[in-house]
Amino acid sequence: MALLLLFLTAACDDDALAGAAYREALEATRLERYEEAIARLQEALRNQPKETDKLLYRDRDGRHKDPYYPHYTWSQIRAIQARKEQGPSRQRELFREAIAHLELTTHPGAAGTVEEVRTELAAVEQMLATRVTTDAAIPALRLRIEQLCDLEKLEEAERLVVLEKALLDRHPAERTRLRETLDLRRAAALARYEKAMDLALERVAIASPLDEPEAIPELLRSALLPPSVAAPAEGRFVWLRDFLSRCESLRADTEDPSPFEEAAAGAVRSGTFTGFRAARNIAQAIRLRRIETREPGRDDAELDRLLAGARDSASRCRELIAGRKEFENFLTTGLTTFQDRVQKAADRLAERKKFGEDLGGWLARADAVLAESASMADPEVLRSAARAFDPLETGKGWETAPAAVRARALMNRGILELVALLLEGETVVTAVDRVAPRLRAARSLDPAVTAIAERRLSPRIRAQIGR
Repeated sequence: MALLLLFLTAACDDDALAGAAYREALEATRLERYEEAIARLQEALRNQPKETDKLLYRDRDGRHKDPYYPHYTWSQIRAIQARKEQGPSRQRELFREAIAHLELTTHPGAAGTVEEVRTELAAVEQMLATRVTTDAAIPALRLRIEQLCDLEKLEEAERLVVLEKALLDRHPAERTRLRETLDLRRAAALARYEKAMDLALERVAIASPLDEPEAIPELLRSALLPPSVAAPAEGRFVWLRDFLSRCESLRADTEDPSPFEEAAAGAVRSGTFTGFRAARNIAQAIRLRRIETREPGRDDAELDRLLAGARDSASRCRELIAGRKEFENFLTTGLTTFQDRVQKAADRLAERKKFGEDLGGWLARADAVLAESASMADPEVLRSAARAFDPLETGKGWETAPAAVRARALMNRGILELVALLLEGETVVTAVDRVAPRLRAARSLDPAVTAIAERRLSPRIRAQIGR
């Protein structure tokens, strides 16, 4: 039963549906049932619009890894039909349709084939140019439509077809051919702009977006779909315009990543994987810059909040793209790299916190020793407390600890050693000279730290320290 369920599930997969439709189209082509083949190719493209030399899927017959070139097959069918067609006008439209699909295909043989078909089309057009039409306005209209298509003014061409309703009512077949031409030219134009969009978004996805944020909007504008091609824009092009508006406010010091995380979610809904990566790249760059530019030890509570926000962002991202095959590589590279950098920052923060606790523990011990008369009379107790400080002074967290805390620690360490030296018979001058570097370092960090010496030491020793 489980195996049957697996087959049924696979059979419903888009790639499986596309593969089945494509195989049926090839068989119908072999049997010269061309319109049936075209219908199957349309079904295949609805389920999987992207051509590939290895379409991977599983169905009841097992696993498949077949070439998948529906646009190329479509072009071959139309070229065959054109060569069999007696009417030159229909021949021309069939050849043009073949060329349109050759421009959309990624088949390695398309380049040679398109030149051959263009040569045949040119011959048909030359023949048509010499024919006398029963309605001189039709060729003029057709020419105007073609000129507008060449200029990618497809919306204007569409309006022209509507305006010429009276003329085309007398030539319904011509209206059908003009609309087919418009549809094909629009599909080709949309495919070009989608490719330009993917290239622009790919550059944003791999860039360091906060280095030159002003360059991103200019890059994206080049991929916007002009209203002259399709108005209003739909799907991915609507998302791109919204993403551009967000990028226009992007600055190197941008603090809020949420607009770009929202754009990444919108990209998933609109079906643009490169858009998701581009938006997510900007959002993650903003979060990492905020984390990594926070001065260690100055505002660890804020850093804690930023780290928690970054972890939550990564978690929500995983939920958003869970189970989507096209995002698997991003999960193992882009998102994992981001999480690793966040974790390293969290580890450094944990180290600082641990160091702060250790340093605080030593300060409490030093204060206790210095406040206890018996301890102040025992050089070994004093030296033991002083030695316990030495690993802290050379530890990783020392430089990031607050200046006032370091100053207090250095002053206490110096006083412990000073008193121990005096108890061991050193003169005041010699003892003070030996601890002077630490006392000066303490005062440079916090001038108010001298109050510790004033509380702990005699006037004579304080005077020598002042020297």
